[in-house]
Amino acid sequence: MKTGISDRRLYKLAQELDKPTELYHVTYSGNLPSIAESGLQAAHGEGIGGVAYQSHKEKGIFLTEAEGIDFWFDLSERWSQDRADNPYESELTPVVLQVEIPNPELLIYDEIGSDDANQDAWIYQGSIPPESIYYWDPGIDTEDGPGWYSLDDYADYPIDTSHAYDVQEDPDEGDELYYFKSDSPFKPSF
Repeated sequence: MKTGISDRRLYKLAQELDKPTELYHVTYSGNLPSIAESGLQAAHGEGIGGVAYQSHKEKGIFLTEAEGIDFWFDLSERWSQDRADNPYESELTPVVLQVEIPNPELLIYDEIGSDDANQDAWIYQGSIPPESIYYWDPGIDTEDGPGWYSLDDYADYPIDTSHAYDVQEDPDEGDELYYFKSDSPFKPSF
């Protein structure tokens, strides 16, 4: 019997009924101080993807499930290389945030993001306070090792994003050239 509802629409409706309480957000290192102070805000600052996602991002905060981190992280690396000659100095090193969803009712399924990433993506239609956010620290400079750390502690324990790069000297100019490592320590593996 034909119901008139597409399989994609049925999947979307099922997702809306079973909303996650923990998701992830990919951003740039230069955004961490303001996020630590004010949390995540919808359509705040220039995000990854440029104009392609500009009107879409005004709907809320982009979030993904763990399986989608690779796609968004890799896209943010490519985008940062397009935006800056030196992403490290421009504070455009991608980092991952773990987010506890304060109000699941404000979470909607992101069909465009899900299609792009080929993984479930979500939009949070509100603000997410700093106390609900954790950042991934690969633990290179700490005794505690890799893990999720409260964004409340970021001012006291910032991360050194230089570990995301292979640094080489420019033979012509003598400047340092920063190239993303093929496997960034700032991209958690699950």
